[in-house]
Amino acid sequence: MNNLYNHILIRYGELALKKSNRNQFIKAITSHIKSALHTFVNLQYESRGMRFYIMLNGEDVNEIIPILEKIPGIYSFSVV
Repeated sequence: MNNLYNHILIRYGELALKKSNRNQFIKAITSHIKSALHTFVNLQYESRGMRFYIMLNGEDVNEIIPILEKIPGIYSFSVV
């Protein structure tokens, strides 16, 4: 991918079904994402409501994408 992209936008799946435990679900999925990507030391994370952003800070997005594709609970993600 082109180095013009410096973020990954993650959308969570099925949040409408998780009304009473939505916050627990978000904490669990973001924890899982951070754990799966722990070897990428330059990544930074930001949660904004129903979206989660990963700032790449020079990390190779092509190495990160296959890891994200295996994480349950992620509805979709886009490199932006």
